Amino acid sequence: MKSSVPFQANLIESVRSYFSALSEDYAAASTRQGREELRAQRSAVLLEAPTGVGKTYMGARIVSRLSRGKRTLWFWFSPWDHLAQQTESALRTDAAGLQMNYRPPSA
Repeated sequence: MKSSVPFQANLIESVRSYFSALSEDYAAASTRQGREELRAQRSAVLLEAPTGVGKTYMGARIVSRLSRGKRTLWFWFSPWDHLAQQTESALRTDAAGLQMNYRPPSA
């Protein structure tokens, strides 16, 4: 597995912290309405960066860390099949321990 460079390590930890805090807030929400408000306001993160900075690597490390010891379902979307295959390969390397079920599109 690769090692993170400092900016990657900082981003990975920042996103992990964000979702850990959100998980705690969600668990503490006492009403369905409270949980729905949390989902509507704070449930998504967009990672946008130039080609080659390691978006897939950082995403893999984030989902791997957030999934440790938990039953978690992740969806990873890609606009092109070749990119999905590349991502699957990277996830198998950089997020060891995740169980994946990649299905290429039907021809």
